[in-house]
Amino acid sequence: MKIELYMYCPSCLLEGYNTSQQYWRHSWPCGGVLTLDEFAHVSCKKCHRGGKLSDMKLKCEENRHTCKIATMEGYAAAISTSSHFVNGGGIAWLQNVLVNV
Repeated sequence: MKIELYMYCPSCLLEGYNTSQQYWRHSWPCGGVLTLDEFAHVSCKKCHRGGKLSDMKLKCEENRHTCKIATMEGYAAAISTSSHFVNGGGIAWLQNVLVNV
């Protein structure tokens, strides 16, 4: 199962900034929405390129930092506060992602 990567900025959360959730997108010029599967693999819905979540460099939409790799704790906090996990299946999926990060 893949979900669209709609979450808070992991680095901002760890640094204590108040941010809004955002759809994470592939770099310009592609701009496709990124998805995340239960094996912690990120891929672009538009061009299908991707890689391991722990290897991704994310750019904060708030421009507080650029291309910073967040920690596992940051990803766990950002992903778990996302609205995707309102049932038992979502929680099991999240646990799978965290094991694979």
